[in-house]
Order: sequence, then structure tokens, then C-alpha cells
Amino acid sequence: MSGSKPRAIDHLAVRVAALSQPWLAVSKVDHLADGLKNSGAYGFATCYTSMYSGSFPAMRHQLAGVGLAALTACAVDGKTGAEVDASVSDVSDTSNADASPRTLGAFDTVPHRTMFVGRMDHASIIADGRLHVIGGIVCSSCNIVPSDVNRTTESTESAAISATGLGTFSRGPDLRYPRSGPVAFHMKRGTGNWVYVLGGVKRDSAASTGDYIQQIERAPVLADGTLGTFEVVPQLLDVGRAYAGLVVADDSVYVVGGATAHQTYTATVARTSVGPNGDLMASFVQTEGLLQVARGRGATITTSDRAFFVGGQLDGAAAASSTAVDVGGLNATGVLANLQRGTALPSARTAPVGLALGDRLWLFGGGQHGVSATAEVLSSPIDGSSGLTLSATQLPGPRSAATGVLLPDRFCLLGGSSSTSDTTVLDSVVCALLE
Repeated sequence: MSGSKPRAIDHLAVRVAALSQPWLAVSKVDHLADGLKNSGAYGFATCYTSMYSGSFPAMRHQLAGVGLAALTACAVDGKTGAEVDASVSDVSDTSNADASPRTLGAFDTVPHRTMFVGRMDHASIIADGRLHVIGGIVCSSCNIVPSDVNRTTESTESAAISATGLGTFSRGPDLRYPRSGPVAFHMKRGTGNWVYVLGGVKRDSAASTGDYIQQIERAPVLADGTLGTFEVVPQLLDVGRAYAGLVVADDSVYVVGGATAHQTYTATVARTSVGPNGDLMASFVQTEGLLQVARGRGATITTSDRAFFVGGQLDGAAAASSTAVDVGGLNATGVLANLQRGTALPSARTAPVGLALGDRLWLFGGGQHGVSATAEVLSSPIDGSSGLTLSATQLPGPRSAATGVLLPDRFCLLGGSSSTSDTTVLDSVVCALLE
């Protein structure tokens, strides 16, 4: 599954040198593009050259996978103040890439910020200079936002991003459905500028084992980076899924694994494509690829030519955590193929957060389902060949079911649980500076 792309773009430190945010100096662009993720974020980075008028060849950039990650494409060709098509995949010239690797410093023991409400099993996405936190299970005392009988919420919140971190969180528009375990991505192409939310589970009564959501919704990204009203789109997931992996690569969007019913996980992969104005072209259809074992609630990490599906929760009533790692190839046109068994984790874990940064892969927290969370951080070379091993960097405390975001100067974990239970939901944001 080795790729043919130049090594200079195998890591995140690639100079885009073209963003529309006035606070972002050109020197900072090597690890943030407007719309980059996350995870979990997710979606295409649409580039602007309003800040810099130099002439750059078309380049393709991999911009960090966080939690449920994104593979993004970006072209810069010397146009000033104009949007550049994000579908170019010429990577033959990397002469303008900043090849210096990036790594993480120590996590702060004092939280960087507090969220509007504590939540776990949520999604996070960056769009046009704001961070959006979507759905999840809220804390037991968080009655200021709507939620169902299981505290699954349809609420969202957001914060502005600056060169030194996050602003104050505030309420955003509500989803059409409460969703625990959704995935989300930002899509900015042509005339379209959308945040999509897929999957998740809700419960209409205390006796319910959950309604696994097949419907997809989206909201427009407004001029100030906030979200407009969510609407349900005609396209559907192949089946209702929660806690799935997500890969967005070129014109393709994949959902991988996840729960399809109570205590029932799948190994299947489903795909759809994105049109020139950011619309989904069809409902998701299953592909031939399969995970080595059915599971969900793992971490998804993408690099320039690979997608890693790490750990997670296994199928069945025992709800055991997994050590499995699957690795799939991503070719130049965004096709995910050849899923194969990777080097297993040193210990099983559910609901960790993943990141590709510099020349390394990172895995943060997670836990043994129903037992305990961990503060451990694992790391490996970016090709994953030697397997993820314990890092000297550790979290300030145990954390699972969080999300991660990459900011101009730091990487942050948002919310989650200090155990693996919804009785210990966190509202803190903890960060490590980039070095």
C-alpha cells in the first residue's frame, strides 16, 4: 500500500500560503487551511490567495486527520483574491512545501477553554475560521440544551479561532435529529459551502435500544463562519450507522464500520461522491472493502496516501474493546482500497482520538469499554509500519469519546468522558502546543 506521492507532502507541514483569515500570517499556514479538520475534521480545504499573490504550482496537501479525519486537496496558482478549484491533484512540484516536521509539546494541565456544555460522542469540524461542536451526549446537569431521554442532544455550539486558540463557545443552530456518535465534514466547492452531519443514534424512550439514523443533514456556512439552519437532504446512508469512521478524499466520501443496531457493529464500507457545488451526488452504497473485524468507536487517521482505522468497540453483548488496526490505500483520485491488517495496538481501546502530524501518527486516550479511560498517548512513524507505541507525551487526565482539532498553534481535545461512561462527561478543552 505504498504511495507514489513525494515524501515532502507525507506530513502536515505543507505551506499553503493562501488563506482569507486576516489573523493568520503566511508563516502559520503550514498547518492550517480554512476548512481544515479535524476529525474528525473532514472535508475539502478551499483555498484563497487574497493574502498572498506569489505564483505557486498546483499542489495537493494532506491536512491532518483528527478523530474522524480529512484528506483535502488545495491548489494555489497565483490568482489574487479568487477562489481556486480544490480538485487539482498534481503533486509533482513540492518546491514551496515547508518540509520541517511538526510535533507536539506537553499538554497543559489547566484547560485552554470550557465548552458551552459538556458533551461526549459528538463531532467537531472547522469551517471558515470557526470550530463547530455537534450533537453527542451532554452532561446530566446540562439542561440548558435540548436532549432526549438518554441525554443525546441535537444542539451545536461554536467558537471563533484565532492565532492563539479558541474564543468563547456559544450556542449554534439545532440539528433536526438528536445524534450521539455522528460524523461531520465541511464541504466548500463552487457555490456551495456546507457542513454535513451523518449518522448517529437517538432514543425516543427509556426502553428504546436506539434509532440508528440513516438521514443526512447539512447547514450552510454563513459569511461570519457561523451555521445557518440545518436541513435534511434527500441522500441517505446505506444503513443507519453511529460511531463510524469517515474519510473525505477528493470527490469521495466514505463511512467505515460503526454500529447499525444495539450491540451490533458492521465491518462494511460505504461511499458516495460530491458534486462541483458541494452537493452529495447520490445515497451511500457499500463498496467491496471490509474491516478485518466488525467494530465502531475507533479513531480514523488519514495521511497523503493511507487511511488508518484504529481500535474501537467490537460486535456483541460483551462490548469488548479492540486492538485491531486496518490500513487502506488512498490513490490520487481519492479511492480507498486494499484494506489490510496493520500492526495491532499494544492494548485494546475504545473511543480514542487520532492525528497525523509532522512525520508521525498519534493516538490519544480512549479506554476499555465499561471499565476505565486512559491518559496514554501512543505514537508511531507516519507509515504505521512499526505500530503505535507509548509516547512520553501524556494527557493531563483520562479521556475517552472526545474529539480533536488542530489550531494554528496547538492541538486540542474537546469534551469526552473521564471514564468510559456518560456519568462523567467533560466540558474542558485541553491542548498541546505545536513545536
